[in-house]
Order: sequence, then C-alpha cells, then structure tokens
Amino acid sequence: MPTIPPSSKILVTGGTGYIGAWVVKFLLDRGLAVRAVVRSEAKATLLKEVFATEAGDGNLEFSIIEDPFADGALDEAVKGVEGIAHLASPLTVQGDDPDDFIKPAVNGTLGVLKSALKNGSTVKRIIITSSCAAVYTVQSEPGCWSESDWNDAALEQVRAQGKNADVMVKYRASKVLAERAAWDFYKKHQGEVGWDLVVLNPPIVFGPALLPGLTDPSALGESMRYWYHFIIANTPKTAEMLHGSHGWVDVRDVAEAHARSFERADLGGERVIVYAGPFIWQEFVDIVNKIAPSVWPGHEILKGFPIEEKAYRVRYSTEKQEKLLGLKYHTKEETTRDILEDFKKRGW
Repeated sequence: MPTIPPSSKILVTGGTGYIGAWVVKFLLDRGLAVRAVVRSEAKATLLKEVFATEAGDGNLEFSIIEDPFADGALDEAVKGVEGIAHLASPLTVQGDDPDDFIKPAVNGTLGVLKSALKNGSTVKRIIITSSCAAVYTVQSEPGCWSESDWNDAALEQVRAQGKNADVMVKYRASKVLAERAAWDFYKKHQGEVGWDLVVLNPPIVFGPALLPGLTDPSALGESMRYWYHFIIANTPKTAEMLHGSHGWVDVRDVAEAHARSFERADLGGERVIVYAGPFIWQEFVDIVNKIAPSVWPGHEILKGFPIEEKAYRVRYSTEKQEKLLGLKYHTKEETTRDILEDFKKRGW
C-alpha cells in the first residue's frame, strides 16, 4: 500500500479524547488535513481554539455526530479522506452486563470499516487503536507478550462469570473482540477495498493532557486518573499497590506512532505494540519526590514504599515496533516532569 502524501486528509474519530487530541496535533504538524469526528459543536469549538494556528489554513474540519457508534454514523464522514485513525472507543465502568462493554466497542470498530467499505473509495489506510489489554493475559508469573498473543483468558472469564466478572475483565474482553472483529472484517473484504489495516496496541498511556478545561484531576482521562491516584492523591497506599508492575508509553509517542503509520508502506496489515517499557508504580513515586520541589513546588508528596530491586512482571516484545516504527520513546523522568508542569499550569 503506498504511503499517504502530506496533502492528504485524515479522518480522526475521538479527536477530543486524551490520545485523539494529540493525534490531531501530530497530523496537523506534518501538514496533513484533519477531519475530526466530534459529538457536538462545543467540542468542535474546543479543538478550533487549541489548533487556532493550524486550523487557520483550513486544515481542520469537523463531522459532528452525536452517536458515532450508531450504524452508518460515519457513512458521510469517510468520503474524500485518504486515511482514517479510529480512536473513539467507549470505556464503560458502570453496568453489570458484559455487553455494555463489548457491543459499543465491537460495533464502533466495525462501523468505521463498514462505512469505509461503502463510501471510502479514496481511503488508502485505516489505523485502529486497540490496546495491550487485548494482548496481555493476567497471570501470577512474570512474562513477555508479543503481537502474536491474545488475551483469550478474559473471554473465558466473561463467558464463565457473565455479569459477575470483574469490570476490567469485561473491558479487556471488549478490546479482544473489537480487534478480532476488525481483522476478520478486513480479511473478508480485503479483495473489495483499496485500503489496508494497521492496529496499534499501546499499554497504559501516561503524559500531559493537551486540551484545556480540565477543572481538576478527576476530569483526566482514565489512565491519567490512575496515575494521579497511585502517585499523587492523598489516599491510603500499600506496598502491594505501589509495587505492581505494568507496561507504559507516553501519549505523545502513541500519537507519533499513528502519524508514522500513515507514512510507512510496510506497516500495512500489521498489528504493532507501541511500548516504552515496563514500570512499577513506586518508580514514578520516587521520580516525583526527586523533581517535584523544582517543578511542582508546594505539594506534599507521599514517599511510598521504596524498593531496592525492581521486579518487572509485565514486559512486551519490542522487536516489531523497533523495525516498523523506529520511535525514540520518552523516559519516565521526561514524562513525569511534563505531567507535573501540566498540573502546575492548570493550577492544581
């Protein structure tokens, strides 16, 4: 599949989301035009204000769709674009029925592909943002996961436990099923379309928020609310909590991965983990204690439970991302510093 030239227009769903806003910025910075799918005129106005300079050249337009997950919702939005970045995916944290998680995720992903099949005659590439939740299987032993792995255990738990399954198990199952539905649809219709498919799988995403109007930390996106809760919030912590191990990546590196995925022909048909490395929550606690006095003064920072030897239990293979994306990732220190500076600017 040929690369997409700088004069092209990219449709971005979830353009006012935590990751989506950064993707819009990175695409505009490359000289690409963006058509952002937003739910309201107010959301469109917000993006116009943030990207006033870039939008001044007519490079930013909007499709206002109140329910982008409805059947056929994107039929008009896909017309005349060369690429699609699908980032809109609901994270339901309430409700007992697994379908409250699974149906919106699957239908939303398939809706983009169906609209592209129907009206996307100019589309050359579709990028879907999945998650390492579709890759990583929770287990007691340390492990390393790659793009060949699938979190089938989450599906089995949901089938066995139904409404009684843990909320995060339902979420992970939704990610597995949505991504698999995308690959199945693409393989079925590959001979009918002029576009190829790329799926990016980041782990937990941290970093500064781009959009204004966040009144307090509770308004942060899901992953950054976790970061604030574990690292900053004055709530009870245990050694078990802060010694938990996961994978992470900076939000700006995820956005860069999306931009590069429209530029590199050899990414077509690939599933790629976008991953900076492993982390333990206590590491971020230690970093904040080190740099907060100069970057974010006047705040009492918890000390946590310092550890002498780091035991990373969750790792991901970096072979494919190194070969196909070649990203230079932010370090934990860089990301932490930028998060604290963002908090300071917001008056927190």
